[in-house]
Amino acid sequence: MITKTGVFSLDRVRKQIHYEYIERLGLTGKNRTVCVLDTGISPHYDFDRRIIKFIDFTEHPLHHIHDDSGHGTHVCGILAGSGRASQGLYKGIAPEAGLVVLKILDKKGNGHIDTLIEALQWLNIHAGKYGICVVNISISISQSSSLSTDEEKKRRLMGVLKKLYDQNILIVTAAGNGGPHNDSLSVLGEQPYTLCVGCHDGNYKSRKGDLCEHYSGRGSNDGRIVKPDIVAPGTEIVSCQGKSRYGY
Repeated sequence: MITKTGVFSLDRVRKQIHYEYIERLGLTGKNRTVCVLDTGISPHYDFDRRIIKFIDFTEHPLHHIHDDSGHGTHVCGILAGSGRASQGLYKGIAPEAGLVVLKILDKKGNGHIDTLIEALQWLNIHAGKYGICVVNISISISQSSSLSTDEEKKRRLMGVLKKLYDQNILIVTAAGNGGPHNDSLSVLGEQPYTLCVGCHDGNYKSRKGDLCEHYSGRGSNDGRIVKPDIVAPGTEIVSCQGKSRYGY
């Protein structure tokens, strides 16, 4: 079912990011591969045959393509859904891009730093094989996580991120939802090797009357590193549904 809210949301987003410009340039993601680290991906109709590789890194891995949460499928749809099931209405931003999906979060959206590092290590080895040029990590790691006290773990994470960066791979991470106070970024977002994306929807408010800049993570005000690097729409975005092959 396609609702008026969904149509408005998509139209708003496309206008805000000037999508018509990249469409005119023919930048569809064709012959490019994006790796998504999340809760997995479901075989939605909009992904066609563009799911190139799937690996489950969680504690109880399954070998078939799946997403027991739906978050990863939603992210992949925004990124690379073709919109076929909606006659193009809910087409993603790079609708011809290939997808490599590494499942690092469980059905509740929880995971471990060690799992993230393991997936990034795999990526460092295999990125060239699959032609990966962008890595998307739309997850949040709080400032109170084990990274805040475990210097060895922090060093390992920084190391694998830097190796990807040195391969000219763009690492895109979320600012997180811990704002609006200073020093409320997700730990991944504050790293120098990542492009950190915060949320801003212009004057658009959610159906609850919220503005996303009231919760989107923010960096430090001490001038060390200015973060987030960029902002983009993030409220009530319609995308592929994890539990339905044709739903949104």
